[in-house]
Amino acid sequence: MRNYLTSKTNRRLLNVLTASALLMPLAFPAAGTTVQAAPIDEVSYGVSDIAFAPGADETQRTFNWYTELTNEPGVVQFAKANNGNGKQFPKGKTTTVQATLEEATSGESSHEATITGLKENTTYNYRFGDGEGNWSEINTFTVRGDDEFNFLLFGDPQLGSSGNVLADKSGWNNTLDVALDAFPETHFLVSAGDQVNKSNNEEEYDAYFSPDEIKEYPIQTTVGNHDNSATYDSHYNVPNESDLGATSAGGDYYYTYNDALFIVLNTNSRNNEEHAQFVEETVAANPDANWKFVVMHHSIYSENSHKYDGDILERREELVPAFDANDIDVVFAGHDHGYVRTHQMEADQPLMDQRFLSKNIVEDPSGILYLTANSSSGSKYYNWKDDASYYSAVRSQSYRPSFMNAEITDESASFTTYDAVTNEIIDQYKIVK
Repeated sequence: MRNYLTSKTNRRLLNVLTASALLMPLAFPAAGTTVQAAPIDEVSYGVSDIAFAPGADETQRTFNWYTELTNEPGVVQFAKANNGNGKQFPKGKTTTVQATLEEATSGESSHEATITGLKENTTYNYRFGDGEGNWSEINTFTVRGDDEFNFLLFGDPQLGSSGNVLADKSGWNNTLDVALDAFPETHFLVSAGDQVNKSNNEEEYDAYFSPDEIKEYPIQTTVGNHDNSATYDSHYNVPNESDLGATSAGGDYYYTYNDALFIVLNTNSRNNEEHAQFVEETVAANPDANWKFVVMHHSIYSENSHKYDGDILERREELVPAFDANDIDVVFAGHDHGYVRTHQMEADQPLMDQRFLSKNIVEDPSGILYLTANSSSGSKYYNWKDDASYYSAVRSQSYRPSFMNAEITDESASFTTYDAVTNEIIDQYKIVK
């Protein structure tokens, strides 16, 4: 049962609400006047399943949320946090964005909105409402500055996979707690797919969205095979979405963050020609990207249960040439519930002749690095299929949740994977350009 205080209906149902997000900034008071803070608002607009995510670039964020009431428009309102006390939005200092509306597969209402014009080194409050004075609780996020940034990568939360949603929820919450306690200045989060176990199970989605951290840190999601239904599309609002690589869950999409390009593929579509086309067109449209990353669910270089699956070998054969041709730096994936870091790879072969400045620090490498994340919740693990393959530099299966911290600068990208139970480093690797 959802925790509504009051009580997505075809996203295209209310096109009159402009999918481009109608901005409605309120008037600012004259210089020198005192801004009176609004009284503390009673929470009278019930929401659930808040999907807070990166937007098209670092100045944007996207939102999706559910409400019980159908066919009722919604808004998101945001303001600089220093204009209020965490419980108030001052008059004249807010921006309100109208959301689009669709009926979710569950019969509830799903709302989408994008906020723009965000400033670096600024903390914002946001809340949702019905546009008629009823508001949700206030949440907070920070847009961080500097050319250097980091993100945290999580593999397969897959809540419900163990058969115990509450236990999986606890594991997911714990990993986020550990990761963000260690890296509180994180810019954003990335999930490599399989957020839930059953694609249309709203109880599992409720558990996935339960951590407070993912209302504060935007999380980019990827369509996993366990997510592949229209319910996924009802829950998420992604930027620059294409019809290429599409299933009922949505298509391929991309975003940029500083000088890094993130290409997110829905590899549930077996149309690898379309994925290759999307990669080529996206790279061409972003010629200034210093780093080019691909995020997709199905690892094509793993060591566990799915290692020899026919669809995996097919993706490897058909996607590797596209990644090579477009000079992708790193491919992040999940799916096989075990950690693997490959050698630098090109044309499906390890490139062993690299210049290492020291152990695991490579300078101007040729080829592509493929990283496969293990489970971040502990809901399910797979044993090794057999001995390590030609492509694997490191593999690890501790049967404990893990996460990865990626640190990106103009000159380098480093990837450190941690055991979320022991806090020990599982693996680390750095690329220096």
